[in-house]
Amino acid sequence: MTLRVSDKPTIPEVIDRLRAYCAAHPDWGVLGRYLGEGDSSEGAIVACSVRAIEVEDTEGYELSQIVLRMSTTQRKKLFRMVRSD
Repeated sequence: MTLRVSDKPTIPEVIDRLRAYCAAHPDWGVLGRYLGEGDSSEGAIVACSVRAIEVEDTEGYELSQIVLRMSTTQRKKLFRMVRSD
């Protein structure tokens, strides 16, 4: 499924991909501020995107961009679901 920039992704659309990323990056990779610290603010997610660009982590960047389009409530719920695994 291809998402348009204006679309808000849903948790089912991203959860498996995010879990796979976490499995490959036990230290949370570039998403550490979000997944490690639980900071679901827009600024934290943007910081994850910037870090992904700096280290050339394409998957981390794409995931951060998806999460950025989610509402804060969705981000928090997604965080809890991933961390409860």
